[in-house]
Amino acid sequence: MGAKRKRLAGSATVKGFEWGRNLGPEGLSDGFTHGVIVPFAGPDGRDASLPHPDHLAFCRRWLDPNLEKVCVVDFAATSQSAAELKKRSAW
Repeated sequence: MGAKRKRLAGSATVKGFEWGRNLGPEGLSDGFTHGVIVPFAGPDGRDASLPHPDHLAFCRRWLDPNLEKVCVVDFAATSQSAAELKKRSAW
């Protein structure tokens, strides 16, 4: 997956690519065993990446044959330190 990952992560609209196995002990993964995070250059970057031939080829090669079900969540990330979070919560 290395060369394709580098090509995807090196595009103008894709800013990174991370993946890993679920390690959570909570039992709330609904059967999902892996997660992928792909930060885009904003909503327009995401929209341009979805129909891109490299994206489609990646999905056909790596995802389609290996996935029983998929959950996609698009979100704008917000960062907070633990101290900021503690101040804003009732902890």
